[in-house]
Amino acid sequence: MLRNRIVMVAALIVAVATGVSAQTVRRLPCGYWCQEFGPVPTWTRLIPTAPVQPITFEIPKRIGAVVAFNDMPVYYPPGYRIGISLATETNATAAKIAAANGIRAMKFWPRVSALGADMSWVYRASDLDVIVVRPLQDAISDEYNDCSTGVVVWEAADYGLIAENLLRRFGDVEKTIILTGWESDHQACGVACTPETHPWYPGELAPYGDYVLRMLNERQLGIEAARAMYPDAMLQVLHAVEISSIDDNWNVARDVIPEMTHEPDLISVTYWHWGDYSITEMLDYVQAYSGLPRSRFLLGEIGGPEPTQYNRISGGVSEAFEWGVSLAFVWHWKQAWPGDNYGVWKKNESGGFTGEPTAGLAAIHYLIDCYEEN
Repeated sequence: MLRNRIVMVAALIVAVATGVSAQTVRRLPCGYWCQEFGPVPTWTRLIPTAPVQPITFEIPKRIGAVVAFNDMPVYYPPGYRIGISLATETNATAAKIAAANGIRAMKFWPRVSALGADMSWVYRASDLDVIVVRPLQDAISDEYNDCSTGVVVWEAADYGLIAENLLRRFGDVEKTIILTGWESDHQACGVACTPETHPWYPGELAPYGDYVLRMLNERQLGIEAARAMYPDAMLQVLHAVEISSIDDNWNVARDVIPEMTHEPDLISVTYWHWGDYSITEMLDYVQAYSGLPRSRFLLGEIGGPEPTQYNRISGGVSEAFEWGVSLAFVWHWKQAWPGDNYGVWKKNESGGFTGEPTAGLAAIHYLIDCYEEN
């Protein structure tokens, strides 16, 4: 009991010293999944109330891959569904194999826990020095009749609390951890929705734009508060807003990021618009509205299947690096579902892994040789 009181007092002192206040976060009403799992909970968290000095940070230039869906069953309460077969390799195993292949940065989607034993090994013991994390343990997908499954992904994870835990537990580790999320344009508009098919799409305004703005503010301000609690930490914890679109009537780059209370540490761009516009056109557009320097951009996803995989990865990442992007991640490490293989390791007809690399891994090695810094 005494220990708990001491912790509470210490937290209060930090809160006063760093200019933060308690705020109850209201979640939007939900649809389909609420019938099974109940309403989205609210919680109280620390939010900085006063402007803070922008932190200065440097990120080494790195090229890695996305490790997706490695650590959770197909169906996981409180309702996040994914209808694909999953890889059985742990995140720690992926980190070991990546390091053995000269890769020093990886992007993980840990759906069991961003702070569990598997990811804890990645943070402390792995040879990776840049680790991007998309915490999905509290993600819930909502389904509507007229659009694809998972129109809206509700992400209730408290990034400020995750950052506090990271800095408290791994503050003596000299690495960079970047907390990011699902593509915010999908959350605002729906993955496959249009004004004609989305039941609540009001003209040119995305139906969940307010939700996305509130969510991104919570994440940025919460991580800032966590950093203020551990000013001497060697570990660098940053927040990246992930976007995927620039050509709609409404998009997060133009309509949300400029409205954020504090500018985001980083912007992560997922690029799948081959034939629509180039990666540099997308980056130019986003920078124009965000005002962030080019070094504070990363390429969160880029890729393609054979026979275009090598050229798309090597060409697209090269253009992004020449533009000024700091990091790039290939989609993706291992694919365990049917169809064209976008992974960098070959799979057989049954979805098992052969241990043979694809041209995607060769593209990563080429880019490491061309662009990575020590």
